[in-house]
Amino acid sequence: MIPRRFPGQCIRQFSTTQHWLSNVGIKPLSVPAGVTVTVTPPPPPKRTKYFKPSPRHHPLGGPSARESDAQKITIQGPLGKLEIDVPPFISLVSAWTVDPRLAAQIAELEGQGKVAPRRNDLAVIVTDNKSRKQREMWGTIRALLNNSIHGVSTGHQTTLTLKGVGYRGAIVDGGKFLELKVGYNHNVNAVIPEGVQVSMTNPTVFEVKCIDKDKMGLFCARVRKLRPPEPYKGKVCDILVTFC
Repeated sequence: MIPRRFPGQCIRQFSTTQHWLSNVGIKPLSVPAGVTVTVTPPPPPKRTKYFKPSPRHHPLGGPSARESDAQKITIQGPLGKLEIDVPPFISLVSAWTVDPRLAAQIAELEGQGKVAPRRNDLAVIVTDNKSRKQREMWGTIRALLNNSIHGVSTGHQTTLTLKGVGYRGAIVDGGKFLELKVGYNHNVNAVIPEGVQVSMTNPTVFEVKCIDKDKMGLFCARVRKLRPPEPYKGKVCDILVTFC
């Protein structure tokens, strides 16, 4: 007898396909010298006289009824500090504890009296790799952590290039605004957020630096939105963003 199929339910009777792991999430995180990674567990849920929430309960009372269950990972390095909220099913462990090959390499190097540079590598693991939600967040969290480690150690950098007849820009008001002349009958200004450093190589090329890659990319996207490309007039009038 074929079991009844409910809406949204997928029945796989003869499939032997295994669940694929995240190609990005299984890569180890290299932590350079001078960078520390600290995990802060989530606070316990608030308990009141008439309301006792469970860890899996999502009430309609808003943040006053229940505190966030996301743990916080703090990454601090020579250039600054970044914080990332991570779901509770994500954990950080030493990479050699989940990779026997890496553990053997570290043991061999330390047995020879050498320093194993990959002993401090971290691995991102999930509680259940068969859960679709956890596999979706696995690679995302690993990418965010990798970008943050790279940002606090060496920083992120990109280039803004103005291409067009008469296009030019300038940094005004003590570095708070980026004033652009991009083909309008008036100049347009882009607010430079805190933590983003913009330097002018020439009136059409700007170097953007920041330890937070998300903030830097959002600023470049807002600047590029001030003058979208026009491909129908046969001329290049554009603001290019080149990531390094």
